[in-house]
Amino acid sequence: MCRLFGSRTRSPSGVSHELFHGANALRVQSLEHPDGWGLGWYEDGVPRVVRSLTPAHGDQDFEKLSQFVTAQTVVAHVRKASIGRVAEENTHPFQRGRWLFAHNGTLPGWEAARSRLEAEIEAKLRKDLRGETDSERCFLLFLTRLERRCD
Repeated sequence: MCRLFGSRTRSPSGVSHELFHGANALRVQSLEHPDGWGLGWYEDGVPRVVRSLTPAHGDQDFEKLSQFVTAQTVVAHVRKASIGRVAEENTHPFQRGRWLFAHNGTLPGWEAARSRLEAEIEAKLRKDLRGETDSERCFLLFLTRLERRCD
């Protein structure tokens, strides 16, 4: 099970307290979720993502970004690997086009459902699968279904 932080505000604001300084900050939670971290935010409507395999509690880049990022929308994640090895391509948040996605937990019965769910992902998205996680596949399935309903 991973830990997530998300923020959406009317005007750009900082997130250093929630990510780094607070008593229950993601940095603190990474002591039990040491398998990497990721931070996603938008600059002028363009998503930016930084990910690392170093635990957030020991990563100077996490500290710097926690103080640097000022945005209306922020998604942050510390990982405790359950499905997929500890690797950057399995670290959240995931980004495709203008979308960012992070997921907490493990889908029950994943191995039994994996091929059926992968088959439902639009072929052009499926070819871009990078990691091994159920989360990335859920994201691509979400984008597939969103594209069927919206322009």
